Amino acid sequence: MRQEGLPPVINPTSKILIVGTMPGKKSLEQKQYYADSRNQFWSIIFSVLEKPMPFEYQQKVAQLLESKIALWDVLASCTRAGSLDGDISNAVVNDFSTIFKQYPHIKVVAFNGKRAERLWNKLVKIAPNIEFITMPSTSRALARPFEEKLMAWSELKRYL
Repeated sequence: MRQEGLPPVINPTSKILIVGTMPGKKSLEQKQYYADSRNQFWSIIFSVLEKPMPFEYQQKVAQLLESKIALWDVLASCTRAGSLDGDISNAVVNDFSTIFKQYPHIKVVAFNGKRAERLWNKLVKIAPNIEFITMPSTSRALARPFEEKLMAWSELKRYL
């Protein structure tokens, strides 16, 4: 089944762009990044920011943008039966050249997992003058303790 991704969550002050692969089924249905409660993204990011996590999605997004963090995915669309990144085929990448021109304050791209990094390196093929870092996936499919993931993601504090 062909899946279309979500628009970027970004504003002119964004300095960090967190990039995943493609939103999962629940995220696409709800039109919200990391909507699956089993994904640890929001818990990790608000722990890094040392802020209480709002309940409402729009408040989460507002605080993320206020913290100069943007969200997007490598893929604009793909064919995938469920939510597993390993099942992705017929991938179409997002237009990162335009994003980097429109939002010149982005200084780092943080990949949410190695799969996002691999897709970027394979499909995007642009390397603007910014830093790239790879974080452990916030998906529970990556069986690492929360504290270990949080320690790695805390690297983002250097860029805030």
